[in-house]
Amino acid sequence: MDINPSLKSLCMLPATCNLDELIASIQVLVADRKLAMSSSASSDRRLLIGFAGVPGSGKTTATAAIASALNGEPSQVSPAVTICPMDGFHIERAVLRTWPNSEEAFARRGAPFTFDGSAFVKCLQALRDGYGNNDVYCPSFDHSAKDPVANAICIPAECPVVLIEGNYLLYDAEKPWDSVKDLLDWTVYVDTPWSVAESRVIARSLDAGICQTEKEAHARCASNDTINARYVEASRKRANSFLTSQQI
Repeated sequence: MDINPSLKSLCMLPATCNLDELIASIQVLVADRKLAMSSSASSDRRLLIGFAGVPGSGKTTATAAIASALNGEPSQVSPAVTICPMDGFHIERAVLRTWPNSEEAFARRGAPFTFDGSAFVKCLQALRDGYGNNDVYCPSFDHSAKDPVANAICIPAECPVVLIEGNYLLYDAEKPWDSVKDLLDWTVYVDTPWSVAESRVIARSLDAGICQTEKEAHARCASNDTINARYVEASRKRANSFLTSQQI
């Protein structure tokens, strides 16, 4: 996909940037998009910026920091940026239980085949096309319930930039994931060493009650998250920018 001319501020980033540099660039981008819309210039769709990285890399932390920095007071009419997490497209546990390979599906939850990739692609298409016209509702993920929550996130029609975060935004080894990157205007790879991310994943499994003991959490990480991380790392070269992990 050709780079959108509106992305000039992101194109000026160094190949590897820090969080402050990225926030400053997106701030310029948001201002340009709002100006274009107010002046009736060509702004027929909003911009989608994707954040990919291995499990536990800090994608959620990075996008939350960007949104907090750019959105100002919570009372403002429309946010400058909103976040759409890929986690909301996990296939529900009740559905997984009906699968012939349900035991494998639960053991590998978080792998590409345990997400509703087609619904995710449709959501990205709706986000691209809905700027200035319609609010778009996206699912979130409830970690305590271990399931998605439908229509939990409202992306206002006037919001010019949406941050998409998820493991498989750059993954292109199978459909429909191979079409995701072309729906994103810019992609950032959160470049965290797996040794750091792995410790976060293990802690998260214990905190969420997915695993009851540290030994179980280590085993689950080795048999699931480490495999998923390899999928993600194999596609990292497709990113436009790399975000250093020092601030995440």
